[in-house]
Amino acid sequence: MSCRSNHAMVTVIGELDLKASLYRFGECGHARSNSRLASSRSPSCSIFLCLQSLSHGPLVQCQRARRSVALCGELVRIRDATVRNFRCITESKIEFDDVTTLIGPSGVGKSAFLRALDWFFNGSTPLSHEDLRAGAAEPRIEVEVTFHDLTPQDRLALGKYASPGIDEFRAWKIWLDGEEVITGKAKAFEPFQLVRSTPGAKAKRAVYERVLVENPGIDLPSWGRSEAATLDALDDWERDHPELLSDLQISAGHFFGFNSRGKLSGLFDYVFVSADLRASEEAQDSRASVIGRILEKAIDRSAADSALDKLVAELTASHDRIVLEHFGEQLEALGDELTQMVGEYSKGRAIDVSATPAGYHQQPTKFAVSVSDGDAITDVTRQGHGFQRSLLIAALRVLAQRGSPGDGGQLCLSIEEPELYQHPVQARGFASVLRALAEDSTAQIQVTYATHSPDFVESRHFDQVRRISRARDGGALAVRSVSQDRVVERLSTWHKADVIIRQLDGVVLNQLSAALFVDTAVLVEGTCDAGVLVGAAERTKSPGVQSVAFVDCHGKTGIPFAHAVLSELGLHTVVVFDGDSAIRERLRSTGKTEDELGAAELNEASNNERLLAYLGTAAEPWPQGCVSPDVYAFADCLETWVDEEWPDWRATLNELVRAGKAFSGKDAESYRLASRTANADPPQLIRSILTDAGLD
Repeated sequence: MSCRSNHAMVTVIGELDLKASLYRFGECGHARSNSRLASSRSPSCSIFLCLQSLSHGPLVQCQRARRSVALCGELVRIRDATVRNFRCITESKIEFDDVTTLIGPSGVGKSAFLRALDWFFNGSTPLSHEDLRAGAAEPRIEVEVTFHDLTPQDRLALGKYASPGIDEFRAWKIWLDGEEVITGKAKAFEPFQLVRSTPGAKAKRAVYERVLVENPGIDLPSWGRSEAATLDALDDWERDHPELLSDLQISAGHFFGFNSRGKLSGLFDYVFVSADLRASEEAQDSRASVIGRILEKAIDRSAADSALDKLVAELTASHDRIVLEHFGEQLEALGDELTQMVGEYSKGRAIDVSATPAGYHQQPTKFAVSVSDGDAITDVTRQGHGFQRSLLIAALRVLAQRGSPGDGGQLCLSIEEPELYQHPVQARGFASVLRALAEDSTAQIQVTYATHSPDFVESRHFDQVRRISRARDGGALAVRSVSQDRVVERLSTWHKADVIIRQLDGVVLNQLSAALFVDTAVLVEGTCDAGVLVGAAERTKSPGVQSVAFVDCHGKTGIPFAHAVLSELGLHTVVVFDGDSAIRERLRSTGKTEDELGAAELNEASNNERLLAYLGTAAEPWPQGCVSPDVYAFADCLETWVDEEWPDWRATLNELVRAGKAFSGKDAESYRLASRTANADPPQLIRSILTDAGLD
């Protein structure tokens, strides 16, 4: 192996057959090795290789790399993550896409999940017992992450953690009553794990000798010259006996390169942007800030190193000349005088007095960020929250673009409330930028965010939405997602697949964008139906406060589409529709023929039967009242029903129209105001609907 400093490429030559104890991708630093065969070191090498054995083959050349690492290839991505006993999370698993959108009611655990991942990757803030879920059976917090899409080069880097033919690997980070442990799933000989985990060479040897006695039929190596040599021999033996290995969860701290901050260096870079992250702090030139990380990627500080080193040498030489000129004779005379005095007490010794070296060192250049607005130049702290958030977003975009695979690692941008301080146009623009970054195959970026904004829910990618909810009794979290295939399957008796697929985008974007963020959705045929029910609910409770949304499905035939998507996401749904039993009479005044009236009546009866069949209720042509739990029908239509069952509603509406506070005819806001201000209470059917929706 050789490491050359004048090139920018890593090459692998020959048939690969080596076992790696440590490969660290992506950080500039020093190569480390506990190898008994070889090690390489390059002050600016972005891939570290430490070989334990090289049996018949490969010639690996590590050449100085700055922007290109050919060995890495297509880099790993997060497939899924599981969090246990962290804050409000008992146990929750989320599957990841290129863009993963976390939605759900406030306080349900979306941000806690992202912060748990931040601890797993970065660990900048140690956990404490306050982070442990209340009521946990044991003081143990665990985050498990599965990475996938491994290439042969990735498997080479992962060594025992990814066997040939396996395109994933799994790692755990565990907090156990104040102690942190990092483990990974790997192929290993189980008795050897007790040896490896035993502290101290003497104790290790005793355990190993017991393993030899307990496994007499296996040709195990004897204890070597040193602990390191023996552990290397165990690794070599495992490589030569794959049939005796099993999948084990073993210590992985040495492999993953976790430093004192617990960072999974280079292999996967996780950048978490919390809702309270301040742009003024992130604009500081420090390694922990976004701007600092951008500068590390964007600014070649080494370009000035030689010039600054020369300056330090010149400054040191000038300092020495000045010291010699002003202090040389004085110090020499003082030394002679001391020598003479000491000679009176001890013969044969001389005293020399001289100036200590100046000790000048090159100081790292610091960079500052300021904002120019016309003639005014201010620091970031003097800008408004909206601009500061925009600056932070812009910095993240630059970081993402600078953090391309040339740096040797995958980047995951994890953002809490990306809509914060952004007006809708900016929010939609930011969402499209994040999407473009994730879909750029050269950037190798995953994006995930927790949001309360419909602007970050894209209709064409609703399958990438993860809705997090909590049981009504405050129990465990549930993570639900919806796929196009599942919706098509649900609606297979309602429409053909191509019709369903064409309509889904509009349903998600136009009808459900707000409903995705609540606990309960009341599905109605139109805005006027919603107006009557919302107004009735507001007499006692606010639907928004109770996490209830009323969804306009644009007619009876639109209800199954909304119901299928929302049910897949785990929302409680209440369906309210018109039975249209008097459709013939209502249409007679339009001049239609008897045949046309009969056809319209048959069509409505068929729609009622099909809708009830889809909802899992006994099909009937003219339903009314509470048909089944969470399914209600007005005998004809809502307007004729309230005229008969709630006459004070119509009287109130007419009075509001006369007073100029409402409009005559169909108007959702007018209906809402009439329901809210009517003197008489709503009829029992409306109260039952509201009770089922949680608005009683």
